[in-house]
Amino acid sequence: MPPKSQPKPADPSRLRLVDAATRLFAQHGIDGVALKDIVAAAGQKNQSAVQYHFGDKGGLIAAALEARFRVIDARRLAQIAAAEALPASARRMAVTRATVEPLVAEAEGHPDGPDYIRFVVQAVQRPDFDPAAIVANKSYPGFVALNAAIARERMAPWSRGEAEQRIRISAQLTISGVADWVAHDFGPMKREALIAALARANEAILLS
Repeated sequence: MPPKSQPKPADPSRLRLVDAATRLFAQHGIDGVALKDIVAAAGQKNQSAVQYHFGDKGGLIAAALEARFRVIDARRLAQIAAAEALPASARRMAVTRATVEPLVAEAEGHPDGPDYIRFVVQAVQRPDFDPAAIVANKSYPGFVALNAAIARERMAPWSRGEAEQRIRISAQLTISGVADWVAHDFGPMKREALIAALARANEAILLS
């Protein structure tokens, strides 16, 4: 499922629930965590706190994705803007690096980054997760810019169905690769080697 485009204003109880859910989902799996466990870990006395703030577990999952998503999207927007100034010979790789590097930066640069990545890699495997819908969501300017850059740089036109499949494969590959790197204590591949390898793979998927 895509993150919600218009999140409710943050309040302490909501933030504690999101943080607890992200941590527990990362540790025990999305389907292995009951709402009552999240409520307890967040220090909430109201057993209906999740329903009050998010509606249901699906709404909580979407909010947990959203929690760091906009930061990642802002990094991606900056990278695409920088790529536009490059010569054509360097621009293609810069575009595909923007599919990878913001996620790596989040994994290693935020205290909760590893838990977030472990959670996201589970979320992308769920049948209701649709990365193509995220790309099409105009409230995420980084993804809008990336989508436009891919359209300019790719070698041939695609049907809508093929475009959605390529985006889905790229998203799953990238997130799974970064999650594996995180799971092995940010190694054994070096950071740059990981980014370059995934970027080359995404170049083949997204620009061929």
